Amino acid sequence: MKNNIEQKQNYLCAAYDQYADQIYRYCLLRIRSPEQAEDILQETFIKVWKYLLRDKEIQDIRSFLFRVSRNLLIDHYRKRATKNKREEPLEEAWQKKQNLKHLSVDQETINETQEDIKDVYQTISLLPNKYQDVIIFRYLEEMPPKEIAKVLNTTPKNISATIDRAKRRIKKIRNKQ
Repeated sequence: MKNNIEQKQNYLCAAYDQYADQIYRYCLLRIRSPEQAEDILQETFIKVWKYLLRDKEIQDIRSFLFRVSRNLLIDHYRKRATKNKREEPLEEAWQKKQNLKHLSVDQETINETQEDIKDVYQTISLLPNKYQDVIIFRYLEEMPPKEIAKVLNTTPKNISATIDRAKRRIKKIRNKQ
């Protein structure tokens, strides 16, 4: 029994090392608060650990982690809706987390890059949640539609159609700006 727990612990630690940054980035993009994104990340791995302790099998750990974190984000938004609290804007949270000064480029390039990032995330934040998820998963996390479908519990064909609709919505938003 002890060996089994060690195997599970090693499995989860390896998953953490491999996917924690991706899960955190996804949470940060959706929740707009570095501290709360870290909380969701921790809670995600705690829930997965408890799931593993119940001797449940996980087919695709990356998809499972994203699904758990997405569900926790949904719970967070439900709680927040009842409290009606406002959080800092997405671009401010992103700038706090990103430190582009370590790059060996001039300050002008850094400023342009920061403005581009701010613009992209501001546009994403204007999309409905279902579109935000697919855009983040597809283009920032570079997940194929099949894996996104596992996370969102739908079909790859549905995901491809949702991505197309999201891209059209982004074009409309860009045209209005």
